[in-house]
Amino acid sequence: MWDEAAKAKLRGAANRAGMVTSADPESLVLALEPEAAAVTVAASAPQRQQLSTVTARGPQKKRPQELEAGDVVMVVDCGGGTADVTLHEVVVDTEGRAGGGGRAAAAAAEGVHLLEAAVGKGVLAGGRYVDAALWRLLRGRVGPDVWDEWQRQQPREWTDLASSWETTKRAMKGLTVQLQLPPGLVRMWQQHQPIDGSGSSASPPERQTARRAAGGSPSVSLGVKLCSATGVVELSEAVLEEHVFGPAMAQIVTAAEEVKASGLGQGKKVTKASAVLLAGGFGNSRLLQRRLLRLAGEWGVPLLLPRDPGAAVVTGAALLGAEPGLVRARRCRFTYGIGATTPWSDEHEMHAAIFGYPQKIMNLEDQAYYADAVFATYVRSGQLVATDSTVTERYCPMRSTQQRVKIPLYATPAPAVRYVADTGVRHVAEVIMELPKGWRKTVERRLDYQFEVDMRFGASEITVVARDPRSHNAVAVRVDWR
Repeated sequence: MWDEAAKAKLRGAANRAGMVTSADPESLVLALEPEAAAVTVAASAPQRQQLSTVTARGPQKKRPQELEAGDVVMVVDCGGGTADVTLHEVVVDTEGRAGGGGRAAAAAAEGVHLLEAAVGKGVLAGGRYVDAALWRLLRGRVGPDVWDEWQRQQPREWTDLASSWETTKRAMKGLTVQLQLPPGLVRMWQQHQPIDGSGSSASPPERQTARRAAGGSPSVSLGVKLCSATGVVELSEAVLEEHVFGPAMAQIVTAAEEVKASGLGQGKKVTKASAVLLAGGFGNSRLLQRRLLRLAGEWGVPLLLPRDPGAAVVTGAALLGAEPGLVRARRCRFTYGIGATTPWSDEHEMHAAIFGYPQKIMNLEDQAYYADAVFATYVRSGQLVATDSTVTERYCPMRSTQQRVKIPLYATPAPAVRYVADTGVRHVAEVIMELPKGWRKTVERRLDYQFEVDMRFGASEITVVARDPRSHNAVAVRVDWR
């Protein structure tokens, strides 16, 4: 899954490109790819009709059952870089939604919406990592010195080989795969490779040792045949499944199992799931389909595949842009709160004695001690937060001479923390609000001058707003919260 820093960079790039302005940030909605795919097939009847059910013989045109309220859909979105897994619960409004036109409005009118049933998970297991596994295998087969020198001398051939593999990867249906190595690589390999009487390559012991060091092994080599005359490399199905696709697929399955477990923790039974949906460009891989079909079979649910797995993400993003309300609530991936000062207590005293914090500060006006940098929680990780919901808390200035208040925003993956100095807590933003001159004279006690700090959860961002109800002054800062 994207982290906040990556999303902030994307939004900044969109600002510089003129696609969106800081004055109207809601005009750009950052859609998570698996969420977009879920919207495509769950909230759009035309897209559901184009789904195929994956069987042992491959994708079959078999219309899936209609979604009902309470059904849970797992989306496994496998692209080039990452594989992201999410779990969504279907909500059906019997009265539908009125207004608007076009495909997004039609989807909303059906009354089908989504709630994020569990916190999603992303792993570095996209198609690019399958490619890297193959290159390690071939490098070990021809020898690391030969491979590295060829890459330096023949960049065009290297690009052509990568392109050829991409085509083969999409078209392969299992069994064995043949890949033609470029002539430059074959020539260099032949110059360094002794040939026995049968015409097959024979590596001396020292070359076999180098091959193992580069990622090859005797057992793997048995499934990798390289013809010295033609330069055609043949990869067995066992090698493809275990060493090329296997590591990435294992990570994807593990992520799916973890999201399933997270859903169970939220009371969402995967056995009730209507389907596992495979999306993303890597979803075209027959080997990946077969592995996820086995997983879906263990869960007793069908594996569904869009007509174009990669396009499903784009379609869903467009639908979300037109109708953000198609996803009604999302799970917080972090616990969010602000740094606050609270009256000193025995609990603070005990914690400070053991861990060295929080700091004990004296307020001379009150003649009382306070604990500094306490984590005031607004939402917790895993909590279901409705789109466009707001959490409001009230605070007051610490000193009568104070001319401004600073509200630091913190985030942590831990579901419960007490202080901003706790492990894993990080500072993500800060709001500074000026107080009006003479504010202290408007109230009898300093504690009576209260300002509000709102945390508003939009489709893709948290907006932290500090607001002074007396002066009507307000200041805000936005961070991506998913």
